Amino acid sequence: NNNNDSILQRRRKIQLQTPEAARAIAEQIMQAADVSHTMQHFETFLKWNQSLYHEILAAHHQAQKENMEGVGSEEHDKNDRHPAQNWYESQIGFFDGYVIPLAK
Repeated sequence: NNNNDSILQRRRKIQLQTPEAARAIAEQIMQAADVSHTMQHFETFLKWNQSLYHEILAAHHQAQKENMEGVGSEEHDKNDRHPAQNWYESQIGFFDGYVIPLAK
């Protein structure tokens, strides 16, 4: 039985040393790093969330300006809504659908 356990452990190590496994692990690490502020103190979360909001707001204003100048994309025309609209609901959805499953 110990011999079988040892063989299984070696097989698992070998499978983890593939390029696909390395890529999957790297993607998980990057995803966790991308949302790590959501799992820290509330003040840290607020700081980063406010930065994100201001970044999205600036992009929204830039897209509006480009649309007025006639150089905007059709994609933005379809989704032209202010970032404040549904911000809190979107954050809750982000936690429920992405952060919490990633943390599990």
